[in-house]
Amino acid sequence: TGIIGAVIVTPIRLAVIYIFVGTAYNFIIKRSWENWRMARIQDNLARIRPGTLVITDTLKAYAAKRIRCFLTPRHTQWVQRSIGFILVLFGLVLMARVL
Repeated sequence: TGIIGAVIVTPIRLAVIYIFVGTAYNFIIKRSWENWRMARIQDNLARIRPGTLVITDTLKAYAAKRIRCFLTPRHTQWVQRSIGFILVLFGLVLMARVL
């Protein structure tokens, strides 16, 4: 029985302990960490003043109006293709991170 206990029972006990520790990590530590991070992100977002968004959007609209006369259809096509390429690149990076 000593050899059976050493060869079979001990690895099973270690596997069960490993499973319990992994479950505890997922449910307690990881969840607490994510809740803390989310609270910090929400606090930081709450500090953004609405005036900042209004000013930024107004400046974007003004800049778009000013450069409209300089843009040709070729420039517009180039910008659209560049943005499309960047979006595809970011999508591939995100898919790679998930897998």
